[in-house]
Amino acid sequence: MFQSFFTSESLLTFDMNIYKFAEMLKDHGGKILDEIMIFCTHLGDKGIFWIALALVLLLFKKTRKLGLAAMGGIVLVSFMNSIVLKDLFERARPYIMDPAYWEKVATDGWHYNMPFESLKEKSFSFPSGHTATSFGAAIGIFYIDKKKGIAPLILAFLVGFSRIYIHVHYPSDVIGGMIIGIVFGLIACLIIFKLCGGLLDKINAKCNYKLFDSPIKAGAAAAEQYTEAASAEVPAEETATETEHEIVTSEDKENEAPPAEKLETEDKE
Repeated sequence: MFQSFFTSESLLTFDMNIYKFAEMLKDHGGKILDEIMIFCTHLGDKGIFWIALALVLLLFKKTRKLGLAAMGGIVLVSFMNSIVLKDLFERARPYIMDPAYWEKVATDGWHYNMPFESLKEKSFSFPSGHTATSFGAAIGIFYIDKKKGIAPLILAFLVGFSRIYIHVHYPSDVIGGMIIGIVFGLIACLIIFKLCGGLLDKINAKCNYKLFDSPIKAGAAAAEQYTEAASAEVPAEETATETEHEIVTSEDKENEAPPAEKLETEDKE
C-alpha cells in the first residue's frame, strides 16, 4: 500500500525537484559546503549530540526544564521512528530504489546520483531519523523557552537539509521526519509538563535542594502551592538564630533603665 504511494510520479517529481536545488547548491558551494553538510549530518548520528545537550541542560536548575523537555522528545520520537514507523513504511533508500522510477519523472535527463558513497546506510528510509530526533529535541526546548529554542530549531533544520544534500534520504523523508519530530516532541512535553507536572511539583517541593527553580505545572494554583511549600521549610540554623535573638531581646528588656516617673517617686521619698 505504501510502496505505490512512495513510487508515485507526483511524489518522485517533488523529491527530484528538491534534489536538483540541493545539487545546484553543491555545485556552487564546492568542498567547503560539502564539509559543512557532512558535519551537520553527523550531529544527528544516533542522537548523540542532542542527548549530550539535554544532559548538560539537566545539570543546572535554571535550564533543567529545557533538558527535561529535550530528553522527553528524544526518547518518544526515537521510539516512534526507529521501532514503529520505519518498519511500518519500509521505504527503500533512494540509492537502492530501481532507477526506472526516476526515469519516469526525469524528462530532462536528470538521474539520481549518490555523491557520498561512504555515508550510505542500510536502514529503511522513511521517515528520516536524524531529522525526527533533531526536531523532537529542538521543539521541546522551544516549547519551554521561545528565544532559547530558535537556535536548536535552526540546527535541526540544517541536520534535516544535510540528509537531502548528501542524498541518503528523499526530501519527503526529511519533511516526514520534521513533522513527526515536532508532533511527538510536543506530545512528550504535554505528558511531562501537563499530565505529570503536578507530581513533579510535589517532588520538587519536598526536596531540600530544589530540582527546578519554579513550578512545572502551569497555573496560579500550582505556583501558590509551590511558594507555600517552599516558605514552610525553614532551615534549622535560621530557626536557632531567631530563638537566640528572642532570648537576647527579652534579657535587654529586663535590664532596661526604670521609667522616669519611677525615679521621681524615689527622689520624693
